[in-house]
Parts: sequence; C-alpha cells; structure tokens
Amino acid sequence: MHPRARDRLRLDDRAVAPEGSLNARLYLIGEAPGRHEAEKGRPFVGPVGAALRDMMREAGVDVSRVRLANVIPFRPIERSPGGRVRNRRPTDKELRIYGQSVLVDIVKVRPKLIAALGRSAAMLFGASIPVRRSRTRTLQFQNMPVRFTYHPGFVLRFGGRGSPLWRSAVGDLKKFWSEAQHRRLEHLDL
Repeated sequence: MHPRARDRLRLDDRAVAPEGSLNARLYLIGEAPGRHEAEKGRPFVGPVGAALRDMMREAGVDVSRVRLANVIPFRPIERSPGGRVRNRRPTDKELRIYGQSVLVDIVKVRPKLIAALGRSAAMLFGASIPVRRSRTRTLQFQNMPVRFTYHPGFVLRFGGRGSPLWRSAVGDLKKFWSEAQHRRLEHLDL
C-alpha cells in the first residue's frame, strides 16, 4: 500500500459494542459501524440499520431474541481526495485484530445460529467466496452454525427496497430465524 494511502486510512476512536439479547437465538454480524453508529455508540442505527430492521420484520424475526454486532467495533474511515471523511471497508489486518472481540461475545452469548451479513463478516469465519455463493453454505464456529447473506447496505445500494436482492435477503433471514428457532445447541465444555 502506498504510504500516503495508509495515512488516509484510520479508525474512528468511538467504539460500538454488540447490542441486544444476551440470550439471543440469532446473532447478526455486519461489516463495521458507519457514521450514525459511531455517533450513537450502537450498531445498526442509521439508514442501513432501518433497512435491516424492516427486513427482520418482513422475515418474522423476533428482534427481542437477536443480538447485533459488527465485525470490528470501530468505524473505518478514510479521507476522500476532496478531504471529506467517508466510510471504507475494514482491512484484513483490522479484521484479524478487532474481529476477536465479536468472536468472544458470540462465545459468551452462544446463539443458536450466527448470520454473517456481507463479505467482511463472512471473511471473519473463513468464507472467501462471494456472498452470492456462500448463501447456500453453513460453516461452524464453536459448534454453532454460521450462515451467510447480503449486507443490508449492499441491498440498498444495488437493489433497494422490494428488489429481488431485498427479497433474497429477507428470505435468508426467514430461513435463519426458522433454523434458530428449531435448533438445539449441544453444550461443549470450552
């Protein structure tokens, strides 16, 4: 990476911790906090969070049994050529360093199912193929199934509300919720 580019890549210092049920059946992990999330210190509170909540409502997900988190707890930012601060995708190094905090939270909560929303969340669990292809797969993390779907920000940007992409994400969430409702978790001594 060019030294100037590296200087432009930073993390906002306001942490955004996981939020929601400590007895969650479904654990949803997104990419990283955005501006709204960093300002409020809560995950999924901006326009993307509103879209996710609409998707969950359409899918019949009981939000009181969900935990929301981001792959990293800090907003990754960069300066545009015009000097404005904007969001960026977390680097592999940031995922390795800061992704551990969400993994610790998952182990503490022990949800029935983990849903990785988007590429960065999928990468945390070792899925390196496109989300479009990952959607049919299930991985395991500490004896908990990990499923994959599109990030609501991606859906808004490339499909919008009511689009085929939106309907696919809602369908995935509906399946994940059903699986989480019917799955018994085998407890392991860690």
